[in-house]
Amino acid sequence: AGQKPRKLFSAIGNSAAERAPDCKPRELANLAWAFATIEQNAAKMFNAFAEEAVQRADTFNDHDLVITTWAFATIGFRSEEFYEAMAATSRLRASAFTPKA
Repeated sequence: AGQKPRKLFSAIGNSAAERAPDCKPRELANLAWAFATIEQNAAKMFNAFAEEAVQRADTFNDHDLVITTWAFATIGFRSEEFYEAMAATSRLRASAFTPKA
C-alpha cells in the first residue's frame, strides 16, 4: 500500500509527451499538476510540456499558468526559458489577476 505503480505512470507520461502538441493548455496543466502532486517526475513528459508551454504561453489562461508553473517548480524542473515564458505572460496579465476564495 502507498506505492506508486511506476510502470503505469511511466506509460502515461510517455504517452502524454508524445501527444503534448495536441493538448490544450488545461490538459497540460492538469497532467503536470497530477504528476507533481504525487511527486512523480516524468522527465520526458515535463520536457515536452515545457516546450509546448514556451511556444504557447499566451494561450494559457491565468489558472493554467499558475498550476503549470507550480507543478514544474514542485518537481524541481529546471529551465530558464520555461520560467521566463510563464513569468512574461503573467506580467502581461498581472493587473487582471483576481484572488480566488
